[in-house]
Amino acid sequence: MISPPDVQPQDEVFPEPAASSTFSEFKPLTESEVADLIRKSLVKSSALDPIPADLFLKCLPQLLPPLTAIINSSLTTGSVSPDLKEAYLTPIIKKHNLDPEILNNYRPISNLTYIFKLIERAVANQLSNYLATNNLMETYQSAYRKAHSTETAITCIFNDLLCSLDSCKTAYLSLLDCSAAFDLVLHPSHLTSPFKPAHRDPRYSFALVQIVS
Repeated sequence: MISPPDVQPQDEVFPEPAASSTFSEFKPLTESEVADLIRKSLVKSSALDPIPADLFLKCLPQLLPPLTAIINSSLTTGSVSPDLKEAYLTPIIKKHNLDPEILNNYRPISNLTYIFKLIERAVANQLSNYLATNNLMETYQSAYRKAHSTETAITCIFNDLLCSLDSCKTAYLSLLDCSAAFDLVLHPSHLTSPFKPAHRDPRYSFALVQIVS
């Protein structure tokens, strides 16, 4: 006889995280922190870059002060220059057997400017550090998390299935496959949801815009 799976209360399965501090503003970066950010970033140019990224790196000692000023201006004001928001789009067909004459069969791949990518990385680093330090990440989240990937997610699921079967319990696995999962996210609600008073700061909305746009 198959026994039903153990069901735990929702608040025990996904406990409500609690932050010990409030994220109210982004911290300006020093020139050494910007240099470290560049060293850890991919050297990839965009057709919109005024100079190639590899040449940019060769001139880094001279360009580091103004670059640091540009990044810190975005972090402190919560805005990005319109010129940096432009992207070079390359249409890539989703599957080789689709009709190339139908525009909906293409996926637009955007290549942003090198400086914008650095600003994006600076924002992501500070937000990720805050979420990790205050234990605000979901326990089983594998995406956009250090030392996690699809491999860790599969390993976790596989281990849970084996443990359940070894305990003579029934294991259930539900999989949801969305062709355009990112489009299903309610982006406006994330930008306006009043999590905490500090989260309504324009600079916080700026960070979310960089993530969802």
